[in-house]
Amino acid sequence: MTRFRIYTVLYISITAAAAALLMLAAAPATAEVTYSKKNVDGIECHVLEIPLASKKFRIDVDVAQNFPGTDESFEHFVDRIKPVAAVNGTFFCKNDLKPVGDIVKNGRQLHFGGLGTAVCVTKNNEVEFVDVPLWKHVDWTKYLTVLAAGPRLVTNGHITVFPREQGFTDPAVLGSANRMAIGLTQKGTMVWVAVRRAISLERTAAIMQALGCTQAMNSDGGASQAMYFKGGYVIRAQRRLTNVIYVVPYKRPADALIGVSASASQAVTADEHFNRGQNFASKQDWSAAIGEYRMAISLDPNQAAFYNSLGVAYSATGNLKEQAIALRQAGKIYVIKGLYDTAIAKLLQAVKIMDNDPETYRSLSKAYDGKGEIELSIKMLKEAEKYAFLNNAIQSGGAVASVKSGELSAFSMQSLESAPSGGEEPDAQESGLSGLEPEAPGFSEFDGYFGDSGREYYEFNLGFTLYWPEEWHAEASPKRMLVVLSHQSEAYYGALQAFPVREDVSIEEFERRFIAGSYKSEIRRYETALGGYPALRTLYEEIINDRSTGQQYFYVKKGSWMIVITLMTYAEHYADAAPEFAAIVKNFRLN
Repeated sequence: MTRFRIYTVLYISITAAAAALLMLAAAPATAEVTYSKKNVDGIECHVLEIPLASKKFRIDVDVAQNFPGTDESFEHFVDRIKPVAAVNGTFFCKNDLKPVGDIVKNGRQLHFGGLGTAVCVTKNNEVEFVDVPLWKHVDWTKYLTVLAAGPRLVTNGHITVFPREQGFTDPAVLGSANRMAIGLTQKGTMVWVAVRRAISLERTAAIMQALGCTQAMNSDGGASQAMYFKGGYVIRAQRRLTNVIYVVPYKRPADALIGVSASASQAVTADEHFNRGQNFASKQDWSAAIGEYRMAISLDPNQAAFYNSLGVAYSATGNLKEQAIALRQAGKIYVIKGLYDTAIAKLLQAVKIMDNDPETYRSLSKAYDGKGEIELSIKMLKEAEKYAFLNNAIQSGGAVASVKSGELSAFSMQSLESAPSGGEEPDAQESGLSGLEPEAPGFSEFDGYFGDSGREYYEFNLGFTLYWPEEWHAEASPKRMLVVLSHQSEAYYGALQAFPVREDVSIEEFERRFIAGSYKSEIRRYETALGGYPALRTLYEEIINDRSTGQQYFYVKKGSWMIVITLMTYAEHYADAAPEFAAIVKNFRLN
């Protein structure tokens, strides 16, 4: 049994009478879902209460269409689901859009996260809160619905806030932020609370306790914060979301899996939406066509033709990222059906548009394996692994790097100001690297070239030389001020990036912003210097694709520029890779 220490929150001063009134308020007089504003010790709280014990309502979750790696607006979720009430769900990574917690829908696990606390709903509509063993898989088969976020706030009526022990290290989560929390009262009422001002986790826990919750957990807030109730939006999300949790009228589900394939009636409806989409497409009304195609897919997600047409529509609007995703999904369906040649054609078309997507390469690997082309299958798996690492390493305001023909291009590029992380944000000034830039950086791209040996890159604007060992390969993107490194045979990867910063910005402040939104566990750090310039080296551990990775960061500040070298591999390979990583850092030169 996990032992929890009891925190006494001194700054919450609620009289016994007031607390009693709040706890009574947690049990609605009628067995209906209710929304209200409550004031808890001067904090305004938006509160949804769902009486699950009445068996009139049940809790469910949903993910963005074409999940994983996609998002959609909160309004689109609501239009699709048509819930009684809904709020945003768990955190998600700003780079690959994958959630950080486990998600189960209709008894089927859609995503593994391996941290935090999960709210779980059984087939009998009973709710439990389960703490997830860090980085371990949990058997969720007894539950119909699972959504893991965290950290835990309340356990058996006591405040229990230990975020680092549950795998949370992001300063945006640990500090003060706009909060969203999920709780359960002794009488079986689920309580969803949104606080639209920056408060700490401990204060959030005290609020949930005061509202009568005996179990409670934190969930994604900040710009993700969203709340809908019976036809109206209480809070609109400031970003697109990857998952939501919602309330619908209760119907006891069958013990078998639900939603794996479309029923006959759904298929007919899906075809009707598809035909409407085709009609709109013939009139070049691409927005309407996309809406109809997406509706068809939501009802019957196993039709490659739906995704093919969706890809054509996105191509017509110039949305290359969504076109590539649609082609990938069509290819995956062809793989499942054993149509390997058709699958490969579609997936290679997706790669030509966006060649950094690990999921596309994994599907290509399966297709080549199905054809018996083992060498190509292994090659595609290596490409998937490569981009899973590089997409995590390259922090360019949410941009995803795509290596192609010796140049790195970016799709779905966002500015630093408009690319917040999937975690909570204390305020606008804490989002990404915004606010750190100088007024006039002086230049905006690298001016460099590769040496004759093919193992060094000389850059003149910043005045650095980057060397790498034998069997490594490098690609440069001068306009993005980026050099990507990868070992030719091992899973060793790296990147050098440069960012303009004000001269008064410290390396520590930059690093805190740079890794915000990720879920890294710090192993060690030490300050150093390079050519008279201040520098910092850090070592982190992070889970990528369900595997532990070792990541080394080297920061050096030269005037109004911050240079960052990132080097990473799987944790079990780190000891072998460390000498090569050390050589790259040791041989880096600043003029």
